Formats: sequence, C-alpha cells, structure tokens
Amino acid sequence: AQPVRAPICEVSALPGCAHGAPGGTFLLCEPRDNSTWLQHTCCGGDIPNWALEIRNTQRETGIVISRDGCMEQLQFEEVVHEQEGQAITYVMQAGSDDWFCNILRKRPHANPAWYHLHRCKLTEGRLLRYADIGANIGTTALLPACVGHRVLAVEAGPLNVALLTRAVQRNRLQAQVQVAHWAAAEGFGMARFHEAGAWGSTVISPTHAALATESLVPAAALVDILEMTGFDGVDLVKIDIEGAEMAALSGFERLAQRNLALELIVETNWETCALHGHAPQAVWALGFSVYVLAGKRLTPVGPNLPQPRFVTDVLATRRPKEALKRLGYELVPMDFTALPEALAQTQVGDRDPEVVRAFIDAQMARLP
Repeated sequence: AQPVRAPICEVSALPGCAHGAPGGTFLLCEPRDNSTWLQHTCCGGDIPNWALEIRNTQRETGIVISRDGCMEQLQFEEVVHEQEGQAITYVMQAGSDDWFCNILRKRPHANPAWYHLHRCKLTEGRLLRYADIGANIGTTALLPACVGHRVLAVEAGPLNVALLTRAVQRNRLQAQVQVAHWAAAEGFGMARFHEAGAWGSTVISPTHAALATESLVPAAALVDILEMTGFDGVDLVKIDIEGAEMAALSGFERLAQRNLALELIVETNWETCALHGHAPQAVWALGFSVYVLAGKRLTPVGPNLPQPRFVTDVLATRRPKEALKRLGYELVPMDFTALPEALAQTQVGDRDPEVVRAFIDAQMARLP
C-alpha cells in the first residue's frame, strides 16, 4: 500500500483504513496484531490506573486501553492546524461526532488563557509555568507548550489522557508538557468520573448524561496535585472542570499566600456550578481582583454581581489595573443598563429551557 501524506508525518495504509477526510484530517489504522506493542506511560506524569500501550513501529497505528481487564481498541484521528507559525497535531478518537470534535476538524478551539500567556511573553519577556486543569485532549495546552511555556496538563478522563498523551508525543513536547492523570477534587481518594468528551465531570450535566461512561480515577485537591508534580511555583492556572472548581480549590489559600504572583483563569458555567451546589460567583471570592475575560477585554466583577453570560471565563489576579493595561488589556466597566436585554437573549441551544430561565432570573436578581 502507498503511504498517505500528512502535514507532519507519513503513515502507511492498512486494510480498512479511511483516508482523505476533509479539513486535513487522516485516520491512523488498526494494527494487524499486538505482537509489537510496548508499555508506555504518561509523559513525566503519574502512571494512570489503566494500561496505556503504543505500538512501537513506524506505522504507529493505535493504542489499546485496558479497563477492568478488558482490552478495547482505540483508533486515532489526527488533525493538524497552523497556529502562531507552529504546525500542531491534535488527536481525537476516530469517528467522534460531537460538536467539539467537529469544530476542531475545521479550526483550533479558542484558548481563554492564550492572550495572557502571549502578552506575558511579549511584553515581559518571560515564559510562564502554566497549569491546565481539565486539559481535555490538549486544545488549551499544546500551543503554549509549542511556543516555550512549561505546561502541566491535568486531566481526569482516561480516554482523554490517552489522546492527550498521544498528542504530546506526536508534537515532540515531552520536555515541555507533563501529563497528570488526576481528577481535581476536594481531597485525596478515588472519584467516580463521568467521561463525556469535552464535558466530563464528577457530576454530569443532564445535557451530556447520554454520552457519559463512568470510571474510577485518582482524585486530589488542586494544591496537592501542584505540589506532588513539582508545579507549586506555577504562574498561571487555567481551570475548566465543569462546575467542580470550588471543590478543587479546597486549601488553595496556602498556595496563594506563598505565591503572590499566581493568577487564575476559570471557566464558570452556571448549570454545572449549580449541579455542584454553588453559584459561579463563589469562584469570584478568592481574595483576588476578578474580571470577566473576553480576549483582551476585562470587565471587573465581584461576588455580588451578575454573571453576564451562561458560560463565562474570568481572570483572577493581584496585578494592579495599570499593570494589566501594560499587558494590553482594555478595562471596560459592566454595562448594567444593557445587561437585562443581553441576559434575555441567552441562547437555549441544547440546554433545558427551564435551566436557562433560572439562570436569567438569578442574574437579574443580582442587578444593582
């Protein structure tokens, strides 16, 4: 069989392999046997509680995941995107058909931490130690690593850890990215994790419950994960763990007290926060100045103010406003006059309309 040309690598065709998918994607094929599989562990991280193996041949065609003694074959689909002058390979499970993967086939996902990382490098001349909590398959971890930042990628989902580890290998980022298989939770133990693509969580949203498969995964508070991995000197922490943020931040004050330059970027999702028993605004009361983050625009918020969108990214920082402006941020006050109309236009999408209505009512009650 003739090899298939891809932007970064070359793979050989085997029977049953699909080629020529649109958007520059290609599938890596099934192995014919398991005779040349070798044990492989996460790059610099903890050994997961499932066995990860990668075929040690030039074809490098897939991996096998073992759960409860059962071997399941996994086919990769690789997508290459050009970002900041870097050709970056993202790895998905072949045939994934959710909107997250469908978008990734066309273009890279936006990274809420990218502007901050980029501006720190450009204006301050420094590379950051960046912890990506809820790293998924690497859509917010790979680009920062490719431009020189040191990355700790923490992910709970076993399948996502496999795909993320593969992407680290394909991009030759073993020296830049440390993959850690943990659920960020309230304390040490084993967590029941519902894996559902980009929406996995310890408490699954009804919207994604049909997608979920349950696994037991190691769990620890975020501060303990950072200390165990030698990343407690972290500069920037991005957290996107579907509402489990407050549990994961248990004990975080001891890290914040000794690391005064520490900054956080947190996704606050109203529905998933409610499933975990708290309002998104609880994350805004960590002793930092908190801003709604939209590209280079920052809007100051506080624990008693409304969340302007159903899903919102916030920056928690101790930098004075002038220092934020030197990074290129625009500070824009919240427009309380226009906010009621903006809230009323919240898109339902695949969400329960009653949940969206409850979000709107809760935020309207917080208007000053």
